[in-house]
Amino acid sequence: MPHDGTPPGAALVVDGDSYRLISRAGYPGSVAPDGSFSANRTGVPGVWRLRVDPTSGALERSLAPSDGAVAALLQPPRFVVEDAQLAVARLQNPDDGRPAAWNTTERLAYTWRDRYWWN
Repeated sequence: MPHDGTPPGAALVVDGDSYRLISRAGYPGSVAPDGSFSANRTGVPGVWRLRVDPTSGALERSLAPSDGAVAALLQPPRFVVEDAQLAVARLQNPDDGRPAAWNTTERLAYTWRDRYWWN
């Protein structure tokens, strides 16, 4: 959604291995008449591919075709950096098929109103 709170004027529809852009007539967008990026949304809706230049760190935009193959639009990451909280998340969401330790029937849940909350 645009930062000004107006609803988006376009959507990316993915159908199997292909995609297409659908847009609402009369809605402002980020594609200027010359095909460049319009930050103030004085153009028409479109789809942009974003890339960070590995040398300069600058954000680069390129206008994606209004339809095509999903594989051409989305590309795998060049590298992945794990979040510092990943280990905590994995402990809280085990993938061993058993409920998390804090969510089992073996432990009783107490509230501050329960006179035996400290047991």
